[in-house]
Amino acid sequence: MRFGFFGVLLAFFSLQSVGSAKEACTDKPVTEVVRFRLVAEANVSEFKLSAVSVEKELQKIPGYQRRSLLQSDTGEWLDIVIWDHLATAKAAAVSLQENSVAQSFFRHIDPDSVALNYYCE
Repeated sequence: MRFGFFGVLLAFFSLQSVGSAKEACTDKPVTEVVRFRLVAEANVSEFKLSAVSVEKELQKIPGYQRRSLLQSDTGEWLDIVIWDHLATAKAAAVSLQENSVAQSFFRHIDPDSVALNYYCE
């Protein structure tokens, strides 16, 4: 594996926009938007299969609502997940640290390309 899950997780949180989720998000649904590119050696078919597997894991987490994984024509990806509130979204990120399915998904992602933001109404 080129890099570990913890490296990707650190990239997620270090690139998070400071003003993207304020106190107002604590009791409202939150949209988590992760923008990224795949590593150069990634197999897109394998990545998509791992995305399906990780979605099954997400569905087991209380507070998960839905997910969309989108690819642009330039090779950039958006992973959009709706959670019941911000605390749930952040707890899910922590709970996935030890999840081998999530680790398999993240090994396809270039950690230097990751940007994470949370949005609420």
